[in-house]
Amino acid sequence: MKFPVFLSVVLTVKNQSDSIESILKNATQILAPLVSDYEIIIIDNASNDNTIPLLKRITSDSGLPNLQIYALTKEVDIDTASWVGVENSLGDYVAIIDPFSNDFNFIETMLAKAVDGTDVVFARNTAKQKIGTIYHLGSWIFNSVYKKLNGVNLSKEAPQFRVLNKKIINFILQHKQPALAYRHLPATGGFNKTILDYYYINSDLKSKNITESIDKSIKLLVSTTRAPMRLVTALAWWIMSDNIKGIRIDLDNPGSCKAISVDDIGLYKRIF
Repeated sequence: MKFPVFLSVVLTVKNQSDSIESILKNATQILAPLVSDYEIIIIDNASNDNTIPLLKRITSDSGLPNLQIYALTKEVDIDTASWVGVENSLGDYVAIIDPFSNDFNFIETMLAKAVDGTDVVFARNTAKQKIGTIYHLGSWIFNSVYKKLNGVNLSKEAPQFRVLNKKIINFILQHKQPALAYRHLPATGGFNKTILDYYYINSDLKSKNITESIDKSIKLLVSTTRAPMRLVTALAWWIMSDNIKGIRIDLDNPGSCKAISVDDIGLYKRIF
């Protein structure tokens, strides 16, 4: 045992029935000699494969120890899913990790910083995953837009791999919307934080799906700022005003007069 602390580890999975058991076994082997006590909290982000039955078997009496499972009925963004685990954690320190792209062994280095007095320790993987040109361009555009709207560069300043102490968790819990406060943690001041760099390549990591990534990016933008919704509202107003102008033109020509139907009015009510 290197650290006399209780450590909670939160990881989020979705449709990973082929690899989750080996990941949890590896995590147990790393954490058991590292701290005096630990728990692993698995957040299932609305899997539709065999992940849930597999997790039930792993948590049985003959399975692995110190596991908590939370199964979400609807998929949410990664920060919201992670917060479900953080707010239900019992440890003195909480590590949030992506088990498919982060290195469990680096938790030791991060925990050493946290025990030494750092409130939040971020870990940034400097290994570059091989991605296509289109994906790379899309990622650059998204990070630029997100930084413009929120003041945070997600790729450099807000890695998902992090360790928090209990003081920070209690601070977040005081907010009316704790999940939102957790999401904005990298841009929040008033506490000690550091970013550590490490290099790790997972040879089994699946290639990123550009369609799925676009969907997640849109959800993240909409959930963290009202700007996209303002654009939608402005577009709806423009469409409505354009229709009204068209109707006025038709009224000038009685032979081609067009009336607004009840369905048209209902459409605008639903939009606004």
